[in-house]
Amino acid sequence: MKNRHLEGKYAIITGASRGIGQAIAAALAGEGAGVVICSRGKSEGNEARSLFSFAEEIRSMGAQAVAVRSDVSREEDVNTIVRQALETFGRVDILVNNAGVFPNYHSPLVDYPIESWDETMATNLRGVFLCIKAVLPQMIEQKAGCIINISSIAAVRSGKGRIAYGVSKAGVERLTFGLAEEVKEYNIAINALCPVGLTDTESARKLFPEQNPDRWVKPEDVAEAAIWLACQSASTFTGKAVMVPAHGRRTIFIYGRGAGERPWVQID
Repeated sequence: MKNRHLEGKYAIITGASRGIGQAIAAALAGEGAGVVICSRGKSEGNEARSLFSFAEEIRSMGAQAVAVRSDVSREEDVNTIVRQALETFGRVDILVNNAGVFPNYHSPLVDYPIESWDETMATNLRGVFLCIKAVLPQMIEQKAGCIINISSIAAVRSGKGRIAYGVSKAGVERLTFGLAEEVKEYNIAINALCPVGLTDTESARKLFPEQNPDRWVKPEDVAEAAIWLACQSASTFTGKAVMVPAHGRRTIFIYGRGAGERPWVQID
């Protein structure tokens, strides 16, 4: 029988109806965790499943799953997610902040629509802040927890015309590094996961139809890294960003801002 490393743990995964979030939710459930999966609405596409049908699929495999439709940029929605998790499972051990938007509108900053900027920051950065703020009191009380923030290579290498997305992800990483120090005494590990380049999702294929997805990061690779991070504590691994390479590559990079540490560490 497969060793279930997260048996008895309970997780919240935002943006979990498709792509990276769906892969992470399935992986966590496969390792024995009960999951609360969240997204703003239904997935689109011929083979996509709604959030609620995905929850039913997880339950059919013998795992515990609850679906909550929510917008992480809204404080009341985030509080509903956490309240549902606590009412169902009694605790939250893992939070995966995956919900995010990649604006279709690309332009020089001088022409960038204010509403597109605000939407990007509201979901990608404010949403992470709200979700963390909502789960921290309970994690502090139980003196244990793991928070995984999905970032991007854009945090350190933002593309032309996509500054808003890069700024939002850079903010997520600075939040990760700073908060890791604040809550380390409570045994709460906080790390970021950064796919290097595009991830092979339905959305990315629509946005970049001219590129070859065989060279992209696979959602399952990100999920595998998330499982490893979910098993960490503040004493073993915290305050870092882990770069997930394209499928089939072995070299990864870890960087952070811990006192006395080298900012970059290469692992083969």
